[in-house]
Amino acid sequence: MNINDKLTRVQSSANTELGKRVVAQIRFAMEISKAQNGNFLDVIDDAVTYLYEKLTNDGAVVNDAYMQAEKMLMPIQPEAKKYTMHCVPHAHIDMNWMWSFNETVNITLDTFRTMLTLMREYPDFTFSQSQASVYKIAEEYDPEMFEEIRQRVREGRWEVIASTWTETDKNMPNGESLCRHILYTKEYFKEKFGLSSDDLQIDFEPDTFGHNINVPELLNKGDIKYYYHCRGSNRNDVYLYKAPSGKEVICYQEPIWYNANIEHNFFEYLPDFCTKNNINTVLKVYGVGDHGGGPSRRDIERILDMQTWTVAPVIKFSKYHDFFKELEVYRDSLPVIDKELNYIFTGCYSSQSRIKAANRLAEDRLYGSEAFSAISYCFADGYNYSKQYAKAWQKVMFNHFHDILPGSCVQESREHALGEFQNIMAYAGAGMTKALLNIAEKIDSSFVPFDLDTMSTSEGGGVGFRSEISNRCINNPAERGCGKTRVFHIFNSTSHFRAEPVEVTVWDWLGDLNLLEVVDTNGKAVPFMIIERGIYWAHSFIKLLVLSEVFSFGYNTYILQEKENPGFSISYPLDKRLEEFPDNLLENDLIKAVFDDDMCLVSLTDKTTGQVIINSPSCYLRYIEQNTRHSKQPSGWTEGEEVFGCNINREGRVYITGRDYRCCLRKLIKYTVEYKNSRVDVTVSLDEGASMLRFKLNIDFKEWGVQGQTVPGLKFHMPINYDAQEYLYEIPCGSIKREPMHHDAPARSFVYAVSNNGSKGVCLLSDTIYAYCGENNSISATILRATTMPDKYPEFGIHTNEIGVAVLSNKKDIIYKTAAGFNQPMQFVSVIPHKGKLASTGSFIKVEGSVSVSALKTPEHAQGHEIIVRLYEIEGKSGECRITFADKPVSAHIVDILEREQSKATVFGSTVIFNAGANEIITLRIKF
Repeated sequence: MNINDKLTRVQSSANTELGKRVVAQIRFAMEISKAQNGNFLDVIDDAVTYLYEKLTNDGAVVNDAYMQAEKMLMPIQPEAKKYTMHCVPHAHIDMNWMWSFNETVNITLDTFRTMLTLMREYPDFTFSQSQASVYKIAEEYDPEMFEEIRQRVREGRWEVIASTWTETDKNMPNGESLCRHILYTKEYFKEKFGLSSDDLQIDFEPDTFGHNINVPELLNKGDIKYYYHCRGSNRNDVYLYKAPSGKEVICYQEPIWYNANIEHNFFEYLPDFCTKNNINTVLKVYGVGDHGGGPSRRDIERILDMQTWTVAPVIKFSKYHDFFKELEVYRDSLPVIDKELNYIFTGCYSSQSRIKAANRLAEDRLYGSEAFSAISYCFADGYNYSKQYAKAWQKVMFNHFHDILPGSCVQESREHALGEFQNIMAYAGAGMTKALLNIAEKIDSSFVPFDLDTMSTSEGGGVGFRSEISNRCINNPAERGCGKTRVFHIFNSTSHFRAEPVEVTVWDWLGDLNLLEVVDTNGKAVPFMIIERGIYWAHSFIKLLVLSEVFSFGYNTYILQEKENPGFSISYPLDKRLEEFPDNLLENDLIKAVFDDDMCLVSLTDKTTGQVIINSPSCYLRYIEQNTRHSKQPSGWTEGEEVFGCNINREGRVYITGRDYRCCLRKLIKYTVEYKNSRVDVTVSLDEGASMLRFKLNIDFKEWGVQGQTVPGLKFHMPINYDAQEYLYEIPCGSIKREPMHHDAPARSFVYAVSNNGSKGVCLLSDTIYAYCGENNSISATILRATTMPDKYPEFGIHTNEIGVAVLSNKKDIIYKTAAGFNQPMQFVSVIPHKGKLASTGSFIKVEGSVSVSALKTPEHAQGHEIIVRLYEIEGKSGECRITFADKPVSAHIVDILEREQSKATVFGSTVIFNAGANEIITLRIKF
């Protein structure tokens, strides 16, 4: 009988603690021998044969025999002790995964209570905990416990390993959100625990569903050196993760799992693992998790016992930081991975679409609000609103948790996320309005002829007008003007000049609509059209579309008034004299779009080149059903195999409900698609000067899946008329080209189908969607997917989306500008004419270089008038960049994400000059 068979017999009879201990040491010794090509095999064979003979002859193995066998293994002890195992406890606490927020609070407090009790009993026991959010819970719901945690942190026995507010998804939050995770988390622990950035060097993401390629760049800019993860790769366990910028972090991919007990054989894999990775130290993460809990008394007792074993590694009660610092010795010999670590759970890019829509809108609205709050503070003596934005960002970051934003959570979690979203939007809306009104107060409009109408009812009209999610949470401030002459300031929060129609709402205007006109500050008539009239809470309104021109991070002034000299005109009867049958055609100087009777886009032509981008049915709604019967994971995580799909523009009922070709500013067609129990109301429009079609969708979805059978979904499908072998997807702080793939992949606001011959291509944009698929010369966006687990009815009801189809060159700066304009609508406020120090039109900031602006904000600890500008390089090449300001800076520094000075930037007059490395994130702090 060979050694393995003998050991199997011995192991099956080892029912005592001592027996399990000795068998575990033998198995570990065998792994050491295997790693050394059979060395020590004779020693192991003698010990196993001894136990086997005792079992065979006596019918059992007594304790004395086990102790004797353990002594026989003594020659292997020096080799075993060359290995070190860092035993680090943790409690994986999922935020609202399969439960409500109140349960998350209970889980957190009960877990921490247990850990503190064990610390009192076991002086060598250390504990490590991630996620700033759980510390915030302890602070708010049990301040006494929070103080005890702070004491244990000061003692060095409770290790904080939180560099993010929650264990966040890394694919769907935008780059600025991932920056804020680092900024606000390190700020929190500095304030509450006195921890420096050097004390928080680990990004601990055990259960995150994939990792974007810019993670190393983001972590480097946030002073984070190490990354722990479990999912997203099967290639290496210890390696350097390298971003396109060249920045690297040491990564440790959990070889077993992040939830584990201390078992007798828990270090058996160690020799093979160390040989494979050319190291001699490993990390053992232990503790019950997901629903909290953490390590148990048994885990601690077993570690204490194992420290006395003959053939075992050096076993320590340790900390994550201690382990990673030991890995630094091996940095130069570690393999390098320079690709994104995806994909896992691709269904999570589309599950629970309401949560995803809320996050997209929250991030975009906070960007615009912060930008103008910072401008207001620096250039118009406005209020510093940064503390309020920090509160909003905490709520945004909580919803980034890897089971909330991905939609792999229950209904209660979804409802909590959407409730938090309302609070976020309250901060964003209040901050934006406050900032714009303050800037508007400083803009000189005294040149406008004006007589105060003391009987006006307009001021204050329109409070809260259409600020709900279904209207994209666009800021619609109440009317501040009165009388027949109204002054409007229109604001642009992007880094490029924009000339486009902007929607402006006028309240209680009592003039003659036939005499209404809009003029610029030079008195020149500006094209406009009335697109809606109505009554809202006892106030009448007129919604106008005004062709506006606004510089980057700037504003322009427009005047609405009644013409003084209308001239002579002849009135004609309004009745039709001939029935009209218009074509389904949208056309301007740049593109021509032709739709068939089912409102499929059958032709899209770039008029500047004559290139036909689309020449077959495209841009239609596609209903799908996915089979989940054979999926290893419930439908909330996995897409499943598509077993049915159809073009519902063809298979359903399509009704054209309206057309508006009156004005060149915006032409549109409205139609309805009905299929099964659901209905989609669509408005497709084309603006003057735009090479993009906009599809506004209002979806009443009444389909649901059946567990173990199929789940329904809805896609926007866009076949194209050119060969595309790769697709450009927007990712956090950059973009990535991916080959065609037969599943959804994550992107933020755009996917661009790259033409093989370098000609123009088509870009699919969305303001709420993350799941895209580029394959077979087409792009699809998964609008929603009605999963059955863990949320049974996540998509039943009303959904709103905006999708753009843009004909663009393959230049990244054009693509990024288009996406910025799509996601950042221009804002307006109305005022009564008054004197001011600012000109009637202007730009506060101008950006030059191959960079995209990630944030414009006030520093967290502003010293006077200061502003933070964060950008990232988009072309993949180093180069000089310039930012010109409305005032002359006193100083300018390149800082990290934590807003700490790294080096000086050049100030030349009103311009700051700096160099941006390829694919680099650059943060500037400018003082005025």
